[in-house]
Amino acid sequence: MKKITLIPLLVMGLTACGGSSSTTSSNNPGGATLAPMAPATSKITGTVPGTRIDAIADNGRTYTVNSVNDGTAKHPFSLELPSGMGYRLVMVTNENTADEVITPIGFKDAQGAVQTRLKFQAGQTIDLGNVPLAMGHNAAALTDSNHDGVIDSPMILDDVGAKNPLTQVDADKDGVNDFSDADHGGYKYANGVIDSLDTNHNGVPNLYEDQDGDGIVNAKDTDINGDGILNANDTVTNTDTDHDGIPNIIDADSLTKVVVDSNNDGYMDDDLNRDGFHDSDVNRDGYLEDDLNHDGFHDTDSNHDGYYDDDLNHNGEHDGNDRD
Repeated sequence: MKKITLIPLLVMGLTACGGSSSTTSSNNPGGATLAPMAPATSKITGTVPGTRIDAIADNGRTYTVNSVNDGTAKHPFSLELPSGMGYRLVMVTNENTADEVITPIGFKDAQGAVQTRLKFQAGQTIDLGNVPLAMGHNAAALTDSNHDGVIDSPMILDDVGAKNPLTQVDADKDGVNDFSDADHGGYKYANGVIDSLDTNHNGVPNLYEDQDGDGIVNAKDTDINGDGILNANDTVTNTDTDHDGIPNIIDADSLTKVVVDSNNDGYMDDDLNRDGFHDSDVNRDGYLEDDLNHDGFHDTDSNHDGYYDDDLNHNGEHDGNDRD
């Protein structure tokens, strides 16, 4: 899998629905606010009927903002995100109430296939238009078959009068927008590669699934596997081998995700052209060119620390081939 790193997020003070809010980033929705971020950012904007908007990044981080109550039925929002990563969008209405509804967001490509992962260039503003979300369990009854408050499959923006973000982005800068691009902007997963954030490929990120079927989504479940042992005391649930914030029990790439950004500039150490891919991932299939066993590491990285075995100074280069 690609190893993609995080840029700290700019705190945006907003008057949100029901109170003040700020954009936050965490390994789970509603996490701690981070320090001001570097300039390589983009925005997602639109209007919703009073909502929390979550963007789950490839590295497992969740970026969150609340819409602004402007006295209308269409509350505006603006979510600023680090560029160079893929994101999955989820929107939450009636947050933390018995009538909470969680809606994953999807959009179609030119072939009619539903996509849920979006990536954009630095400095872009992507407008989703108005997203008409369900404002309670009764309104969501037809699309939430088990009545757990999580819509069964993504709401397709194209089908509800909102704007398709794929028509607005060209992630690989090849002159073809991602709606019409056969490889969806150069970041489509290779055949057979599992999306670690949506392991069953149903369009609903793992955080919002209900693994043990108890009616509580994974992100809020204190006993995620339903074995009667709280997550904090459960070695099976609590193990996070790759330190991406997703327990191994729901993490498809629990051994293969390593983030290496030693100078904290928001880009992988071996992404010198800053396109969001390892420089040695020439065909952008999500694997390094010398990762022939497709385990997510250089084949010469025997200890799986994210560095070549002979890269003793940890700059992303073989020590005999350092670039100025």
